[in-house]
Amino acid sequence: MPVKYKTEYYRLCMVCNKEIYYKSERLLYYANIRNTPCRSCIATLNQVKGDENILTRNCPTCNCNITYSYVSQRRRADKRNFECKSCAHRWSLERVEQQSKLMIECRADSSSIWNSEETKRKHRESMIRIHKDPNSYWKSTKHKEQLLQIRKLIGCNRSKYERELYFKLNLIDKNFILNDEKIQFTIGTYHPDILYLSKKICIEFNGDYIHANPLFYNEDSIHPTRKCLIKEIWERELKRTKFIESQGWKVIIVWEHDWELNKEKIVNDIIDHVHSL
Repeated sequence: MPVKYKTEYYRLCMVCNKEIYYKSERLLYYANIRNTPCRSCIATLNQVKGDENILTRNCPTCNCNITYSYVSQRRRADKRNFECKSCAHRWSLERVEQQSKLMIECRADSSSIWNSEETKRKHRESMIRIHKDPNSYWKSTKHKEQLLQIRKLIGCNRSKYERELYFKLNLIDKNFILNDEKIQFTIGTYHPDILYLSKKICIEFNGDYIHANPLFYNEDSIHPTRKCLIKEIWERELKRTKFIESQGWKVIIVWEHDWELNKEKIVNDIIDHVHSL
């Protein structure tokens, strides 16, 4: 491939007799075999080789005119039967809609199967046959150890925004605690992000993407990473908040979008709310 800077590997163009420099000896060797001209000559040759029809073709869907810069692009488009940009964009949107509908139908079918009374009865019978008590595994120390391992790996990792909020609050009041891998404080099976133990206040920092901020997501759409309906994510978050409140805690929720807009206002509001209790 020709380069802009000068090297020891160069040859003369067969058309304009201009020096062409290459990065390595191997590239120079292949250029000598093929007698390739310089880039400017290739561009002019592609445009001069007869008609303009060499660089144009019709879209197979809407029959509009598509123009290409090089003959090689035109040949590749003919070989693979490429469409124009508008047709390709329309096709991709239709495909996404079809996949989302299929995913919703599959989830509805699977939930109806797993939530049926017959499936629950079979599962309970197998648990009684194996453990004699269906709740014995969930009460065992083995299950508690597995939960602790999962919490060490996943549950207590804090994002940079959560740590930034914690540091700003801790500068004002030292009673704020970041619930990280060293603390591992749980309310039921949940790990609140920031704690104020003396007044039983927990602060939840929700990311816009993972927790599906209602400002940016519709309830009927599917989350691209979690592969579930946005409505289901909101229901889980509401269930989590209600459970923590039922244990006597007060929950303060901070969204990532609001935090990026005005950090100082959120910090002052939290401090005022905590000190007013």
